[in-house]
Amino acid sequence: MKDKIDNQTIRLLIRTKLLLHHAIEHALKKTEIDYLISFQGLDTVIENLLRQIISYLDFENKIKGDLDRLDLANLASQLNNLLISEFNLKLPYLSDIKLLRKTRNLIQHGLVNPGIELERFVKITKKCFSYCIVNIFKLSDIDLDDYLLINNVIVKNHLKKSKDFYLNKKYFASVVASRDAFENTWYEIIKSSEINHSSLSAIIEAKKDTKFYSEFFARIKNELILTKLNIDSKANELFEDYLNHIPHQYRADKMSIQTVMQREWNENDALFCYEFAFDFILKYQNAINEPLYRITQTFKNSSNYKYGNIEISKGSEGHLSYLYSDELKAHEMLLLYVNNSLKHRLEKLIPGKKYLLVSEGYLEKRLESLIKYSTILHNISFELGNK
Repeated sequence: MKDKIDNQTIRLLIRTKLLLHHAIEHALKKTEIDYLISFQGLDTVIENLLRQIISYLDFENKIKGDLDRLDLANLASQLNNLLISEFNLKLPYLSDIKLLRKTRNLIQHGLVNPGIELERFVKITKKCFSYCIVNIFKLSDIDLDDYLLINNVIVKNHLKKSKDFYLNKKYFASVVASRDAFENTWYEIIKSSEINHSSLSAIIEAKKDTKFYSEFFARIKNELILTKLNIDSKANELFEDYLNHIPHQYRADKMSIQTVMQREWNENDALFCYEFAFDFILKYQNAINEPLYRITQTFKNSSNYKYGNIEISKGSEGHLSYLYSDELKAHEMLLLYVNNSLKHRLEKLIPGKKYLLVSEGYLEKRLESLIKYSTILHNISFELGNK
């Protein structure tokens, strides 16, 4: 056996563990189509596990036949023989592994009711996976925590906190940590979302008539972003309902509407919120596209914006400016990501009042451009997170 397992193998095992959980979730739904999906999932878990063992133990050249085309029964038998000869270990549930593939094939052809043997095969697959993780890979469940798949360090730490709180039965704290993981990811999404950017002028203009129009447009915008990530809308509604029950002292927006929880926070609450947040974050992470190319900047440039007497550049993370017009006049919209201190200062600005906008551009710390013009503040609005 190897003394140390590499990170890539751990990531593959975590994904196999997630496949197992996915198969179990479908088994619990108790419909024929979910039973079929669950059987397919269990079969995939076993095959993935066997191939990961072969790769981890460098058995590729010791397997007879084409490794990519070997049927599962043959693959399992050869692996079992190698484990016995090399390490005096047996592959657990060998006959059941072979039977699982046969049963799956019969189910695919409509010859067997998938619900009859499913519960037994779920138990067998779980035990087989656990045995191999401990006795072959020398790992524990903690080594395969799903949050280890997340690349963003801040988000990963929030998920770890949520899992730790859950295991220590601090269910409300777990929900709050899941919320933090979700909202940090949502923040990253809206910063780069074309849907978000293109919708903002429409949302602002809608506020001229009534806030209900703008709230509806904002809701549609969020639904479109979630749809692109293939997030289940009903699950998202339930997650939002949980978040609306979080007391004000645990929110960035202290003035938002809160629903009082009429019972104690429980294990199911924490588990749902963690699993929803993790699924959302992983889907976003997997959906990120690499840019067509990267521009290497050989010089340092920066900008400084002031609106009225407020220096926007200090306390904000970048900004985007949009120009748009209606039948009567031109408008400019500034999109800013600000900290709470700057937010409180911006909240004191008065819609309808004139303010001077100053834009300074610097190249290698030298002032290269200076633009000043008078504006009338039409509207200012905030969407808060807990970053």
